[in-house]
Amino acid sequence: MDYTVQIGRLEHHGRDVAAVGADAAYTLHAVRLDAAATAMPGSMSGVAAVALHGRFASAAGTLASGLEAYGSSTHATVDGYRQQEDKAAAAITQFFGG
Repeated sequence: MDYTVQIGRLEHHGRDVAAVGADAAYTLHAVRLDAAATAMPGSMSGVAAVALHGRFASAAGTLASGLEAYGSSTHATVDGYRQQEDKAAAAITQFFGG
């Protein structure tokens, strides 16, 4: 089994997840579940739609923020791996010359 970290792949993955988070924030914000309230004024469905929209908006925000935070954390991890690789390369060069 190979435990080598594929830094480029990890970086790409983090960038993709962060982009999905940004897209989700925009896309899910546009979903208006409470619009049913104006279509069915006075109905139980309308009241339920308003309540559902509040929960949906909160969950959508949490999801989008979580995805963006994951992407940022992945970016920080990639930076850490790159720094370690650079330190290791410098140590090898210093030890062996070159």
